[in-house]
Amino acid sequence: MSFRLQAADSLSPAHLNVDGVPVHGEDAAERTAAAQQIADISQGGRVLFDRDGAKLTRRGDWIMIKVHANERDDRDRLSPIICWGRLSGTDLDSFGAEALSGLDVFARSVGRTIKVAHRDAISHALHAERRRAISKPIAGLLLLAASAIAVHHVTSKDPTSADHPAPPTSR
Repeated sequence: MSFRLQAADSLSPAHLNVDGVPVHGEDAAERTAAAQQIADISQGGRVLFDRDGAKLTRRGDWIMIKVHANERDDRDRLSPIICWGRLSGTDLDSFGAEALSGLDVFARSVGRTIKVAHRDAISHALHAERRRAISKPIAGLLLLAASAIAVHHVTSKDPTSADHPAPPTSR
């Protein structure tokens, strides 16, 4: 899981932590790779939730969470904090709990805090996505079962039975 937060002074490089490792200002290649991952998820992903500055985006098994810090930068702008990572076998609830906890720890490590309303909104959105992901295969399975029953019902009738009288013949 990785995290990015704009520096408060707007001159320093953004605070960046990629897979648990802090990235320092001089590591341009790592910063470029992180920016590209964020752009790929953001541009190619499906927005699951976007309200009042809290945003949840999914692209395949990649999830990106964007919230704002309570504190503003030196130009009085909101400071977005971004968390992104790959599900890779982790369910959405576990990923969400780890991501939200990681966002709190990361923000505090650079003297910032996260808006509680954003944290709660993302948590609810992750739960809703999990429910949607669970119900989608079940709905598909139910549709498949209903189709199989209908096909069985139609093909199992004996065309010579009273339910299916023989068509009239013309003489």
